[in-house]
Amino acid sequence: MGDLAASHQRSVTVLPSEEHDTHGEALQRVQAEYRALPGLSLTGRQARRPFALQPTHGERALHTFVRTHFLAPTREGTFIRVEM
Repeated sequence: MGDLAASHQRSVTVLPSEEHDTHGEALQRVQAEYRALPGLSLTGRQARRPFALQPTHGERALHTFVRTHFLAPTREGTFIRVEM
């Protein structure tokens, strides 16, 4: 019976867990999306979902990019890419 059960196991794709996400991985995802989507404008809270970020990583990532002049905060509380 063990062989039968083993032969019917489904393949499961394991997605990265937010608990194991690093700040560096978060930065890579945020930067890639802002580069891919010109005009993207998100609040820190809005950024958490599309980038699959933990709450603390979302805010940290966005503020890191503000310090490096990749993103700029707007009056509306969103973050936009700095055009060079």
